[in-house]
Formats: sequence, structure tokens, C-alpha cells
Amino acid sequence: MCLATVYMVGDWEKPFLIQSISKVFVYGMALEDHGRQHILTKVDVEPTGDAYNSIIKVKKKSKRPYNAMLNTGEIAITNLLN
Repeated sequence: MCLATVYMVGDWEKPFLIQSISKVFVYGMALEDHGRQHILTKVDVEPTGDAYNSIIKVKKKSKRPYNAMLNTGEIAITNLLN
């Protein structure tokens, strides 16, 4: 009995790194550990329009990264994990 249909397209056999997608899981784990209000004191949720690896977008007033999906934001969030 087949419970699901699996579709494979492109280079599905080739291994790949999960570096960028890991940001989503790290953010979720930090939210679970600390709650949204605490996370917002460390990283904002504003879109930047910059590449994921941009290091230039840190808010001048709050000294925190604009977005947890950029590398600077992920570093700040990863620091919160237990």
C-alpha cells in the first residue's frame, strides 16, 4: 500500500547543503525556547531586499539585524539556542 506519491525533478540525486534553509528551523527553535517578544529584541522582521549573506543591514538605533533570514540575523538567533 502506497501512502504518498513522490515526485522527483531535476538533480534530486545530488547531495546539497541545507545552510540557507536551516535559518527557518533555527528561528523556529528560538521562538519555541524564548517566545516572539524576546526574539524581537534581538532581531527585527523587516524585509531588506538584500542578499541572504548581506552584512550591511544592522539597524543604527537598535543595533540589531533587520531580519533573521539574513546571515547576521541568523547568527544573533543561533546565539539564543539552548
